[in-house]
Amino acid sequence: MKTLTSPILSITLAALLLSTTACNQSGGDSPAATPKADLKTEQIENDFKISSRRSVELNAESTNFDRYAKALNTFIIEILIPKTKEITSAEAIPYDNASEKRKLTGKETAGGILFSDQVHIRDNFPNVAYKIQYNLKLSNGEQITKEISLYKDILVVDSRSLDEVGLQAGKNRIGRLHLVEGATLQNGKSELTIEADELVANNSTIETYSELNSRRTSEQSRGKNGGNITILAKNATGVLAVNMRGVDGAPGVNTPNDSLPGDNGAAGEPGEVFCNWKSRVVNRFQQEEWNPDSCSCVKQAKNGEAGKPGKDGKPGGDGFNGGDSGAFNLPVLNKLTDLSVRITSQPGYGGRPGTGALGGPGGPGGARGLHLVRDNRGGWRPPPNPNPVDISTDPETQYFYAWAVTGCPVASAGLKGPDGHLSAVPAVKGVDGAKAPSCYRFGLESTHQCFQ
Repeated sequence: MKTLTSPILSITLAALLLSTTACNQSGGDSPAATPKADLKTEQIENDFKISSRRSVELNAESTNFDRYAKALNTFIIEILIPKTKEITSAEAIPYDNASEKRKLTGKETAGGILFSDQVHIRDNFPNVAYKIQYNLKLSNGEQITKEISLYKDILVVDSRSLDEVGLQAGKNRIGRLHLVEGATLQNGKSELTIEADELVANNSTIETYSELNSRRTSEQSRGKNGGNITILAKNATGVLAVNMRGVDGAPGVNTPNDSLPGDNGAAGEPGEVFCNWKSRVVNRFQQEEWNPDSCSCVKQAKNGEAGKPGKDGKPGGDGFNGGDSGAFNLPVLNKLTDLSVRITSQPGYGGRPGTGALGGPGGPGGARGLHLVRDNRGGWRPPPNPNPVDISTDPETQYFYAWAVTGCPVASAGLKGPDGHLSAVPAVKGVDGAKAPSCYRFGLESTHQCFQ
């Protein structure tokens, strides 16, 4: 099997200061990638500040992974109000369900009055912005309204398909795509686009089909194409393997060996023998018998014709074409991205041709011609005491015999016909799928690095 493997993209701060091209990197232990704490703070107005963060962030040692996974997509929103401002009421209104409107209670801190809200994005919420509106009413009658948008995180553990982790074919806008160590995300044939704030890969894999599934074709059809995958990330970290595979085409159908036999050869034409009878007295009774020396050949019996050739076998089915590999694209906005990527492109192989059928058996040879015996009395008579092997078993031809006289040899049956041939038109192997180019870019000002 031939596999085209891209250069490994090993991007570090030092490397980026020198070059934006990819370089080869040998194997070995790589430190686990840790998601960066995502604290977003922005000014509203009049020194009002609003911030959002995940309720549990994974630590560098991953010792709190269970808590991190359990609290996935739970966020804390905090609004800090200067002590000089008097807030009469504060409320949060989720856009997708206004009935879940909730009032917020502030508490005094050194920096001001802090209003805190906990938000959980449900698992079946689509991968689009989850919007919440915050309304703050001041004692002077003013109202400050702020809308924030949150995006779901996707956590991949073990080997999972898109729907198993909450992704879908088409466009997905998410917060973080996090593949834990040894995890695999399988895309299949889907056209997938992921726009993410962060990509985290801990020696993980993204692929179209597994090596095993790309070699299997369950039906007589062309191999499936690997779907194109695009990940647009603001930042990325870790070690990621990408396997873009197409599925092998199905093998051609084997034609069953049911070719028709050849036709029977024609029977030989009968011959004629003329014999004299003679009479003699035996025990005072007159008895007629053959005069064997008086038989002569009138017409020689013909040999049976050879059987006809068997019918030629039909060709096997052509192999089906393999699927294309699919393309992988990874633009990352942060040019200081600390990410290593290995991309492999392997289209599906064309299916093997089916085997053709064997030719049919040759037809049996025709029966030998027999001799019809006529005597001097004008009738057709059997000879006395005929050899049972020589006498015809057909009642309508009971006076036909195979025995020979001078000039009338015994005829022969025809030979079996030749067998038919294997199909002269062989089936052909399916065409291998095509390799689609894959590209990466770290930083807006860098050029795309593309390869096949």
